[in-house]
Amino acid sequence: MPPQTKDEDPCTESILFPEWVKPEIFQDILKLQVKNYKETKSLRASAGVAKGENYATIMLRVELDVETEDKSQVTKAYMLKIAHDSDAYRKILEKSNIFDTERGMYLKIVPEMEKMYRDVGLEVKFGAQSYEIPTNENYVLLEDLKPQGFKNVDRLQGLDQVHTESALRKFAQWHAASAVRVDTKGPYEERYTK
Repeated sequence: MPPQTKDEDPCTESILFPEWVKPEIFQDILKLQVKNYKETKSLRASAGVAKGENYATIMLRVELDVETEDKSQVTKAYMLKIAHDSDAYRKILEKSNIFDTERGMYLKIVPEMEKMYRDVGLEVKFGAQSYEIPTNENYVLLEDLKPQGFKNVDRLQGLDQVHTESALRKFAQWHAASAVRVDTKGPYEERYTK
């Protein structure tokens, strides 16, 4: 499935993003991912999903233009999920911080389950790579899968049969790994089950 061009992408509209989203918070990640990283030249954020596709959070595609020691230019992109800036949303997060829960799933539980498959000789991937950034804000930061050709399907049209079967196979793998994980490590922490 080829990636969409900018003209075809309903998510390319530039948007305002929070003041705390600055190049500095991505620096440690960029130093690990970009060989001979020198500095970040610019940061752009745009809507990460089409209007109406994500109601509970704000999803941003963050692109960082990086310069290397040899003056080469590299662009790295990430998907940044952040909270809505409202009193009602803050009250919800006081009761149950969905960002901490989701980030914990990506950083702890998903790697455990992928490792269980690797340990028996199978390579199974359950999601995008997740990253931590130095901030006290509510967020989930993931690799942008768009450069690999992934895109969201129009929710009103749904999946075709090939993609539906692929999703069901992934659900079955998830279910199996989750059951084995509980059997071998015990119940999940309450923050993952509540």
